[in-house]
Amino acid sequence: MFIPRSMARLRLARVVFLALALVPTAVIGGWAAYLRSGWHRNGVRIAWQRALGLPVDIGTVEHPRPGVQRLGDCTIADADGRARLTLPGAELETTDTELRLRVPRLRCDGEAAALLAMLAADWLARGERFDRNCVIEIDDFDWADARAVDRAAASGGSAGELRVECVATTEARAVRVVRRPPDRAEASVAVSELRVVRTVTRDAVEPAEVGPTDGRSVRAGDVRVTVSGTAAEPIPFAVVAGLARDTSLCKWSLGSSARVAGRIDLAWDERGWDGVMTGRVEGIDLAACFAAAGLRAAGDATVDVRSIRWSAGRLAECEFACETGPGDIAQAFLEGLVGTLGCRRGGSPRDAALPALQPFAAAGALVRINEGGLEVLAAPRFGGALVIAATDAILWPPPAPVPVERLAWLLAPPDAPHVPAGGPGAWLMSIMPHGGVDRGARPAQARRPRQF
Repeated sequence: MFIPRSMARLRLARVVFLALALVPTAVIGGWAAYLRSGWHRNGVRIAWQRALGLPVDIGTVEHPRPGVQRLGDCTIADADGRARLTLPGAELETTDTELRLRVPRLRCDGEAAALLAMLAADWLARGERFDRNCVIEIDDFDWADARAVDRAAASGGSAGELRVECVATTEARAVRVVRRPPDRAEASVAVSELRVVRTVTRDAVEPAEVGPTDGRSVRAGDVRVTVSGTAAEPIPFAVVAGLARDTSLCKWSLGSSARVAGRIDLAWDERGWDGVMTGRVEGIDLAACFAAAGLRAAGDATVDVRSIRWSAGRLAECEFACETGPGDIAQAFLEGLVGTLGCRRGGSPRDAALPALQPFAAAGALVRINEGGLEVLAAPRFGGALVIAATDAILWPPPAPVPVERLAWLLAPPDAPHVPAGGPGAWLMSIMPHGGVDRGARPAQARRPRQF
């Protein structure tokens, strides 16, 4: 009796050992091997691609604790397959209601900003795809340009924090971006913040084209988007243009050194944009700026935007002051200012030979645009002139306001006989105030070929 019973107990012990020890260990070991395999990494990559709707590449995937993925060497590309955003590392924590992404370091350029703006717009408009709140925390964030590198080096390597919050309710979805300077930054540097709120009222559903929607037709007036924010520290203009990817602003170039700071308060509905913008643009490269109009220039400029007010998608009022130091400007542009805006020439006699590229010592103007027309005034410290040379004035302001359409003519091709239908001039006409416009042929004084 002893031997059979002992053998039965031995078999039972072996079965229990296999069931409680070896099998779970083998399963856990196999699961751990799978989590480190290329199959699992590819599965995570496909899941990210489905969520973002863009090509994604992931170098490594780790699971430090339940519900957390630690990703390395992540790259997000655009629809054409070009890499736009690179994350050396990231940690994603997932819960039933929230996604929390922690990024140790990120440098953002204009292309990356355009990609992030597209993802934010998708999150705001497509609630059926993004059904969880999202928080993104970046410990060391800055822009990808030379000035950012110098600032990071001066502050000990950390440029500051960035926090992005994406939250949703029944009728609204919002994105909040907060940029905090590093602890070692000066106390005078304030926090930059941007809020975008998209509200949808679904009292009635009808086919309509009212702008960004979530894939369902809503009655005109049901969608409203509000944008408010303050850029306390200058932001590269290329980044601002990338964020404004669906507007004509992204087609302009002010040079690699141009930076923008200021305040924006806008609201969009089916009528268009309404609101006010103020700020300052510094480091403008005149060569890059004038190239959009096919002109040559050289020098750096600064623009102080005192107020830009929008109403129903058009410019209602605008006032800004611009100033530049020594540089060069195409003689053809000066001739255009004389013939189109009514400015007065100074300096050399009319019969003297003029250079194709006119050097100047300084230039500045105060520009006002409203329903009454376009008014160009000289900067007081230049003695009443718009452009001055070392010894005398080159250009004086016009004696009276002119129709705002003259500004579009100033940027139109030289052989255009009627209202500009393309290029920068056409875009300006689409946003200019309705009043004070003289529609028709180009002013006779301006019908002269440009010199290059």
